[in-house]
Amino acid sequence: MQIMMAPMQGYTDAVYRSVHARLAGGIDCYFSPFIRIEKGQVRGRDLREIENDSNVVPQIIVSGADELNRLSDIVCERGFSRIDINMGCPHPPQMNHGRGAGLLPCPDKVASLMDAVKARTETSYSVKMRLGMLSPDECLALLPILNGTPLAHITVHARTARQMYRGEPQYDAFQAFLEQSANPVIYNGAISSVQDIRDIESRFPSVAGVMIGHGLLARPCLAAEYRSGTTWPQQRVESLVWQIHGQVFSHARLTLQGDSQILSRMQAFWQPLENTIPRKLWKQLTKTGSLKNYESLCKW
Repeated sequence: MQIMMAPMQGYTDAVYRSVHARLAGGIDCYFSPFIRIEKGQVRGRDLREIENDSNVVPQIIVSGADELNRLSDIVCERGFSRIDINMGCPHPPQMNHGRGAGLLPCPDKVASLMDAVKARTETSYSVKMRLGMLSPDECLALLPILNGTPLAHITVHARTARQMYRGEPQYDAFQAFLEQSANPVIYNGAISSVQDIRDIESRFPSVAGVMIGHGLLARPCLAAEYRSGTTWPQQRVESLVWQIHGQVFSHARLTLQGDSQILSRMQAFWQPLENTIPRKLWKQLTKTGSLKNYESLCKW
């Protein structure tokens, strides 16, 4: 199966993706956090995240065909021929503007998007979505539209937007979508161990792969363990975490301004790792307000 790393704003930036690929590996495809239009302008920092990164698939979030075409033009001008469309973001600031999961109850809007996709024959598109905004019936209602569009794949987070990241994935609804999809389907949601990957592989034999977010941040070697069929000892896992940290931290000190910005970036790095390093150290790293103290903790 393909193993993909989910895009996560504030975590999987260009530096993290590059370091992870070099030190941990096992990932077939990395995606950028979504590129958006804000106050009528494309956010420059979103575009900087894909500059000179030939190993990433840029993800865009749009409210309609006009935004899709505008963002696609800008991304393709930078040498990319593959784009992922976010139709799954569950956060109200995006949904309230008809973006992300806010598109799922609107078949007419999705149909307009897919018409734009089909017209752009020089670009390969994929879609990342949820089962629906409120109900998994919404994703099934979109299948005739999606099946009529040649997509590289469709990643489905097996929860509704209303569930956010809580509660059990709705496996039966995912199965129904998988069985009826004419495009390859990638599973996403609640994967935190090699056994979870194997369970998905066993439960859904026709699935094309899995996309993992938080589980890879918490255990960066997860994909490598799946590939090799071996479980890394704890000492090796912690060693990898500190190697990744060292390079992300060095970049943060070079590019961010002031202790507060650096600490904010690095404490985000540690948030998913609560159960990966000693608990006392984790609390110290995530709570300190002093960069000097943070640096002394990193000598552990």
